[in-house]
Amino acid sequence: MMPYSKSRHQVRSAAILTAGYVAGAEIGFDRQNYLGVLVQFTKGSLTSLEVKIESSIDAGVTYGTQITETASGGVVSVDASEYVFDTSGSYWIVISPLLADSVKISVKGTGTLTGSSVAVSAVTGSV
Repeated sequence: MMPYSKSRHQVRSAAILTAGYVAGAEIGFDRQNYLGVLVQFTKGSLTSLEVKIESSIDAGVTYGTQITETASGGVVSVDASEYVFDTSGSYWIVISPLLADSVKISVKGTGTLTGSSVAVSAVTGSV
């Protein structure tokens, strides 16, 4: 069994949100298979905060978005995953296992952007 290891990453310092997705600092993985994302959100006048997590298996050349699958009547529907928050607070998003070379986390606001803020940090590790 591999020894436990972890690394902390500052993805985005606290800043006002924009109406379009803005990516934070990319996170590189080296034999790590766990991602914990801490989202610290102040709603202000926003309707909601949306967080998108993308991963790459070719060192950041090509990114793919996480997906959500639903099945009904033998048909599987696939949609791009977004984490949506509509209340101020600190939230954890945990993805394990994760097999990737790098991860990119993007955020955007919906509605009136006044008074909004989000900071994103992450921890990677081997479990």
